[in-house]
This record gives sequence, C-alpha cells and structure tokens, in this order.
Amino acid sequence: MGAIPPSSRGDNDAQRRSQRVMLKVTVVVLAQGSDNKLVSEVTRTVTVNAHGAQVLLGLTVSIGQLLTLRHSGTGEECRVEWCISALINQKSEKWESNL
Repeated sequence: MGAIPPSSRGDNDAQRRSQRVMLKVTVVVLAQGSDNKLVSEVTRTVTVNAHGAQVLLGLTVSIGQLLTLRHSGTGEECRVEWCISALINQKSEKWESNL
C-alpha cells in the first residue's frame, strides 16, 4: 500500500478523512517481540480521529509488525493496520507513532 502524497499547497489537513482531536486516552500497545514473546507498553494517545490515533511509544516497531491497541478503560481492542513512526526525543527514546 503506497503512501498518500502530500498536498502541493503544503496543507496536509486538506487530505484528512476526519478531523483530529487532541485527546489523552490511556491505551496499551501490544506487539510480538523479536524473541516471539509478547511485549506491551502503557501509553496515551496524543490525538485521535475517526480512522486512527497518534501515540508516543518507547517500543521500537517496524513496518509490517502486527500491533494491537487496547483501551485501558474498556478493554476494547483493535488491530493496527498502518503505522508510521518518527523519533521525537533521542534522549528519552520516545517515538511518535501514527496508528
């Protein structure tokens, strides 16, 4: 699946399918580690929209890795279909991930 090219006007929000909302929700990100053991991290969303969320992760994730996002309050889970990450703080090794 290819990435959506950025707008020529530099206005990426013009291509959004739904509005982003700044909302802190406690979630658990579950993944299978390189040793095939389940690893998890409790974190919070930064923004959410109808199609995804942005979270800060200390876990290192890779393209194609299966991830599950679990709402800490309700236990509701969803499978992460698409993920991009960027290192935002090298000192704390926190990653900003769009899920």
